[in-house]
Amino acid sequence: MNNELNKKLAEWVGFKHSTYRDEEHPSKEYHCWILPRATTAYITDHEMPNFTESLDACFKWLVPKLTGLQQIILQPDEGKRWYLGMTVDDELYENIGFYPALALCLAMEKLIDGEK
Repeated sequence: MNNELNKKLAEWVGFKHSTYRDEEHPSKEYHCWILPRATTAYITDHEMPNFTESLDACFKWLVPKLTGLQQIILQPDEGKRWYLGMTVDDELYENIGFYPALALCLAMEKLIDGEK
């Protein structure tokens, strides 16, 4: 699930999945990602930000894309989980995750899908 969510968030932010061929091995095709706002800057699947596990990646790539962001509340919940509430354009998106970054990503998925 986290791989699918990471891919969904990456595409929402502007990463584009692509393939390329190495000049030394033209018969081999490699999978890569094109960085947002770039045409030739590629990174591999292993270099992709892991949004669901990294708040740093979330705040570098995802949060700046939120227009109308008013507040983010992150606090521990019962059972070693994290609650995240995010207000965007007066709408509250919230979720609970085992990691703070996962809670944020799940709330952002609700925003992307138009759920509350």
